[in-house]
Amino acid sequence: MGRSSYFRFLHEAIRLYNHNELDKAYELVLADGEDGGGTPAQILNLKYCLESRLGKQEAALETFREAVDHGYWYGYEYLLQDEDLRPIRDTAEFRRLAEVCREREAAAKARSKPDLKVLASKQEGSKGLLLA
Repeated sequence: MGRSSYFRFLHEAIRLYNHNELDKAYELVLADGEDGGGTPAQILNLKYCLESRLGKQEAALETFREAVDHGYWYGYEYLLQDEDLRPIRDTAEFRRLAEVCREREAAAKARSKPDLKVLASKQEGSKGLLLA
Protein backbone atom coordinates (compact mmCIF):
# COMPACT_ATOMS: atom_id res chain seq x y z
CA MET A 1 0.00 0.00 0.00
CA GLY A 2 1.52 3.30 -1.05
CA ARG A 3 1.29 6.51 0.94
CA SER A 4 -1.80 7.78 -0.89
CA SER A 5 -3.46 4.37 -0.60
CA TYR A 6 -2.76 4.37 3.13
CA PHE A 7 -4.37 7.80 3.53
CA ARG A 8 -7.40 6.61 1.52
CA PHE A 9 -7.60 3.54 3.77
CA LEU A 10 -7.48 5.70 6.92
CA HIS A 11 -10.01 8.15 5.53
CA GLU A 12 -12.43 5.33 4.70
CA ALA A 13 -11.96 3.62 8.07
CA ILE A 14 -12.62 6.89 9.90
CA ARG A 15 -15.61 7.66 7.69
CA LEU A 16 -17.13 4.28 8.51
CA TYR A 17 -16.38 4.78 12.19
CA ASN A 18 -18.00 8.22 12.19
CA HIS A 19 -21.10 6.76 10.52
CA ASN A 20 -21.24 4.10 13.26
CA GLU A 21 -20.50 1.35 10.73
CA LEU A 22 -18.06 -0.27 13.12
CA ASP A 23 -18.32 -3.77 11.65
CA LYS A 24 -17.42 -2.44 8.20
CA ALA A 25 -14.57 -0.35 9.60
CA TYR A 26 -13.23 -3.41 11.42
CA GLU A 27 -13.49 -5.57 8.28
CA LEU A 28 -11.55 -2.89 6.38
CA VAL A 29 -8.81 -2.84 9.02
CA LEU A 30 -8.54 -6.63 8.92
CA ALA A 31 -8.51 -6.75 5.12
CA ASP A 32 -6.33 -3.76 4.24
CA GLY A 33 -4.76 -2.37 7.37
CA GLU A 34 -1.93 -4.75 8.04
CA ASP A 35 -0.22 -5.10 4.69
CA GLY A 36 2.85 -3.14 5.79
CA GLY A 37 2.14 0.04 3.90
CA GLY A 38 0.98 2.18 6.78
CA THR A 39 1.88 3.08 10.30
CA PRO A 40 1.64 -0.15 12.33
CA ALA A 41 1.17 1.62 15.68
CA GLN A 42 -1.74 3.61 14.26
CA ILE A 43 -3.34 0.58 12.63
CA LEU A 44 -3.07 -1.50 15.80
CA ASN A 45 -4.59 1.38 17.78
CA LEU A 46 -7.51 1.58 15.37
CA LYS A 47 -7.92 -2.19 15.51
CA TYR A 48 -8.02 -2.50 19.31
CA CYS A 49 -10.34 0.49 19.62
CA LEU A 50 -12.77 -1.09 17.15
CA GLU A 51 -12.50 -4.47 18.86
CA SER A 52 -13.28 -2.89 22.20
CA ARG A 53 -16.28 -1.01 20.80
CA LEU A 54 -17.55 -4.16 19.10
CA GLY A 55 -17.51 -6.11 22.37
CA LYS A 56 -14.46 -8.16 21.43
CA GLN A 57 -12.69 -7.44 24.72
CA GLU A 58 -10.23 -10.35 24.60
CA ALA A 59 -9.27 -9.52 21.03
CA ALA A 60 -8.86 -5.84 21.97
CA LEU A 61 -6.56 -6.71 24.85
CA GLU A 62 -4.60 -9.11 22.65
CA THR A 63 -4.14 -6.44 19.97
CA PHE A 64 -3.17 -3.83 22.57
CA ARG A 65 -0.65 -6.32 24.02
CA GLU A 66 0.71 -6.98 20.51
CA ALA A 67 1.27 -3.25 19.99
CA VAL A 68 3.06 -2.86 23.32
CA ASP A 69 5.12 -6.00 22.68
CA HIS A 70 6.30 -4.38 19.43
CA GLY A 71 7.56 -1.43 21.44
CA TYR A 72 4.75 0.99 20.61
CA TRP A 73 3.20 3.19 23.25
CA TYR A 74 0.16 5.44 23.43
CA GLY A 75 -0.40 8.52 25.56
CA TYR A 76 -1.42 7.52 29.06
CA GLU A 77 -4.10 10.22 29.37
CA TYR A 78 -5.50 9.19 25.98
CA LEU A 79 -5.76 5.58 27.15
CA LEU A 80 -7.66 6.63 30.26
CA GLN A 81 -10.03 8.96 28.42
CA ASP A 82 -10.81 7.33 25.06
CA GLU A 83 -14.44 6.20 25.19
CA ASP A 84 -13.68 3.36 22.76
CA LEU A 85 -11.57 1.71 25.46
CA ARG A 86 -14.15 1.94 28.24
CA PRO A 87 -15.14 -1.77 27.94
CA ILE A 88 -11.57 -2.93 28.66
CA ARG A 89 -10.28 -0.13 30.87
CA ASP A 90 -11.07 -1.84 34.19
CA THR A 91 -9.19 -5.05 33.41
CA ALA A 92 -5.88 -5.84 35.07
CA GLU A 93 -4.26 -6.43 31.67
CA PHE A 94 -5.33 -3.03 30.36
CA ARG A 95 -3.99 -1.33 33.49
CA ARG A 96 -0.68 -3.21 33.14
CA LEU A 97 -0.30 -2.25 29.46
CA ALA A 98 -1.33 1.35 30.14
CA GLU A 99 1.35 1.53 32.84
CA VAL A 100 3.97 0.31 30.34
CA CYS A 101 2.80 3.06 27.98
CA ARG A 102 2.98 5.64 30.79
CA GLU A 103 6.59 4.64 31.51
CA ARG A 104 7.55 4.75 27.81
CA GLU A 105 5.87 8.13 27.39
CA ALA A 106 7.78 9.53 30.40
CA ALA A 107 11.06 8.14 29.05
CA ALA A 108 10.40 9.63 25.60
CA LYS A 109 9.64 13.03 27.13
CA ALA A 110 12.80 12.84 29.24
CA ARG A 111 14.92 12.06 26.14
CA SER A 112 13.39 14.75 23.96
CA LYS A 113 15.21 18.02 23.69
CA PRO A 114 14.22 21.17 21.86
CA ASP A 115 16.27 21.93 18.80
CA LEU A 116 16.69 25.26 17.10
CA LYS A 117 17.99 25.50 13.57
CA VAL A 118 18.55 28.66 11.64
CA LEU A 119 19.08 28.17 7.94
CA ALA A 120 20.81 31.17 6.54
CA SER A 121 20.42 31.96 2.90
CA LYS A 122 23.43 33.05 0.91
CA GLN A 123 21.23 35.37 -1.13
CA GLU A 124 21.72 39.01 -0.33
CA GLY A 125 18.77 40.49 1.53
CA SER A 126 17.41 37.13 2.64
CA LYS A 127 16.45 36.88 6.28
CA GLY A 128 16.84 33.10 6.42
CA LEU A 129 14.48 30.53 7.82
CA LEU A 130 13.93 29.79 11.49
CA LEU A 131 12.78 26.31 12.53
CA ALA A 132 12.13 25.51 16.17
